[in-house]
Amino acid sequence: MESIFATTNQKSSKKEKPIEVEGGSEDTEIEEVIYTLDDHLNGKSEETKNLFDGLRERIFVLSDDGDIIEKPNKIYISYKHGKNFCEVQIQSNSLKMWLDISYGELDDPNKLGRDVSKVGHHGTGTVETKLSSLSELDVVMYLIEQSYKQTV
Repeated sequence: MESIFATTNQKSSKKEKPIEVEGGSEDTEIEEVIYTLDDHLNGKSEETKNLFDGLRERIFVLSDDGDIIEKPNKIYISYKHGKNFCEVQIQSNSLKMWLDISYGELDDPNKLGRDVSKVGHHGTGTVETKLSSLSELDVVMYLIEQSYKQTV
């Protein structure tokens, strides 16, 4: 009996496992993969981990109600308050972020944001920014807070 398997290039937090069914037809079983913060932090330097911890702490302080949800995904960690407002990708020496606010609405006096609305990128946001040191945290949080306020 010959098996034919179809694959898709869809970014998802789920793995599809083709299963052969009696009679030669094919069915697909979906197995959900749960990602954790450790998956994103493994192999990163202490400096990068401290940078992420500082950012994470400040993001959670944005809500008095404690209703910000952190969801580790395959490529990034999303922060949502009803809907996503920030996605963080932990890189070797920095954090790359996508903010869910249009570039035209963003007040960015330090010009840290980049319009990625017409560029392929990870995350759901259309503004990309980067955090390389704790000294930039206040400036980056000013941008993240603007995105957060759109979800309130």
